[in-house]
Amino acid sequence: MLRERLAKYEYVEMSMTQQKDKMNEKLPDYENSLKILDALEEKKEKGEPFHTTYLLSDEVYTKAVVPKPEKVCIWLGAGVMAEYDLAEARDLLTKNRDGVLKIISELTSELAYTKDQITTTQVNVAHVYNHGVVKKKATSAK
Repeated sequence: MLRERLAKYEYVEMSMTQQKDKMNEKLPDYENSLKILDALEEKKEKGEPFHTTYLLSDEVYTKAVVPKPEKVCIWLGAGVMAEYDLAEARDLLTKNRDGVLKIISELTSELAYTKDQITTTQVNVAHVYNHGVVKKKATSAK
């Protein structure tokens, strides 16, 4: 029974670690997107065009000039893209990044609890095993 519980805790730990890793992979994308928004807003304030190179198709890049950077398109997922003005895009990306940070924080605390449970269960398994060894020695000594 203890070994089953230990296996369940280890499975939960593995699952939460994978979830946390996936969330950590998303953070750089949000940070990069926010940096690009900073650059776009700076160009907009100065009234300058925005020069960029973007991926046209696999391994094919092209240059573009955005004369008035006022709107951006954001992939929302599932093949859906939406157009936002710069302020709305910043709000959306900041909200999503903060949500990811909150999930990472929650997973970190849940992982700490799960690791404590694993350690406690491992100690209990060792105690039960040692008790069995002591009983066998006592039985064989008689």
